[in-house]
Formats: sequence, C-alpha cells, structure tokens
Amino acid sequence: MVTVAPELASATLVLARVAGLFAAVPVLGDGAAPRRVRLGLVVVTTALLTPLGAGAAPAPVALEALAFAAALELAFGLVVAMTARFALAAAEIAGQLMSLGVGLHFAAQYDAQRGADDDAVVGLSRAVAGLAFLGAGGLDALIYAAAAPALPSGNAAQPADTLQHAALAALDLGTSAVSYGLGLAAPIVLAGLVGNLALAIAHRAVPAASLFAVGFSAVLLLGGAAAMSSADALVTGLGELVERAVAAFGVPFAEAP
Repeated sequence: MVTVAPELASATLVLARVAGLFAAVPVLGDGAAPRRVRLGLVVVTTALLTPLGAGAAPAPVALEALAFAAALELAFGLVVAMTARFALAAAEIAGQLMSLGVGLHFAAQYDAQRGADDDAVVGLSRAVAGLAFLGAGGLDALIYAAAAPALPSGNAAQPADTLQHAALAALDLGTSAVSYGLGLAAPIVLAGLVGNLALAIAHRAVPAASLFAVGFSAVLLLGGAAAMSSADALVTGLGELVERAVAAFGVPFAEAP
C-alpha cells in the first residue's frame, strides 16, 4: 500500500479546498480576475494555512484515502463558494430585471470573459454587491472557511455529512435567488410597467400624438424616480444579501441537524 507523508497529505487537502473556494467565490472567482492571479492566491493561501494545521494529518495516509479526501475537500470548497455566489446572484437578477423594466437591456454588449450578454445595470449591480461583500468581511470569512477543520464538532461525524450540510445550504439560497432578486427589482419593474401601460392607453386614445417617440425617456425617468424613492429598501435588501453571502461560509461548520 502506497502511503503519503503527513506534511504532504495536509498540504494536498488544504490545496484542494482552497482551489475549490477560489474557483467559484464571488469577486475573486469571477471571470474578470485573471487565472494567474487566482492561481497565485491559491498557492499563497495554501502555503500560509498548511503550517497552521488546516487539514492536518497525524500519520502517513494511504494514497487512495488521500485521493478520496482531496476530492471531498475540492467539492466542499466549490459548494461553499457557490453558496455565497447564489446569495449574491440575486443582486444580478435584480439588475437584469431593472434593466428590462426600463428598457435599458437593448444596450447590452457581449462579454467575452463571461460568455454572456452584459449591460450597465447588471454590471453595476454585480460590482456594488461584490464591493459590499468584501466590505462586510467576505474575505475574512473565505479564509476562515479555508482554515476550518473538515470534521466539525456536533452530529456531523463524516466529511460527507459536512458536504451534504453545505450542499443543502447552497440549494436553499439558490432556489430563493430569483424571488429575492424580483423583490429587490419590484419597484422599478412596476414603474416601467405602469409607464408603458400609460403610454399604450394614451396612444390608443390619441393615435396621432406619436407618444412612443418620447416613450423611452418617460419610462426611464419614471423608473429612475422609483429607484430613488425605494433607495432605502434597495440598500437594506443588498445588505441582507451580503450578510447571507458572508454567513454562507460558516453554515457548513455549524452543528448539522
């Protein structure tokens, strides 16, 4: 049976988890971050955490067991990072709905790095959510998730149980992202709908008025007014999203039900 030294096994487990985290974590895991930067962050973080005992192996480990444990750590890092990404995805969904509601989506451009269309409102929503995530301690929570032991105290006695706990948290946030984003964008979407309905009724009543010539500007102004009037609610909702994203890193380490 082939065995691996404890030091190398520990470094392998830490590297697997850190690689999974940085592959999908918000902001740092986005396609806008160069691969070399992410790779450098993975190497540096692994080098700093391994001497602290993260993923420590007390004795030589069988190669087959190490491969299985590393696969679990990689999956664990990916699931935890995706949990936070799902929480912030609601901000992008809200930006997309706002853009569609006031007619700004026609100005979307193809983003080669992301492989999808992107417009100013969606990009702004993503940037603001990402900055708020970092400002609320998202990077600290990321390092905590990378350094925490794989086996939590409590009822979760196996790594697979920890992974299942993390996956359930990701599923919960992922399924609620659309409804949460719709709630954030509702005032602007409703304002755009009301504006378009009013223009349609007015055009029906006075066909010769050519109201649609100024329709875009009118709907845009109405949507802007709705955004200003609901700014407090938007900021509060964004704060809740960020809190959920930061808290997502600690969910798998809580006591499993």
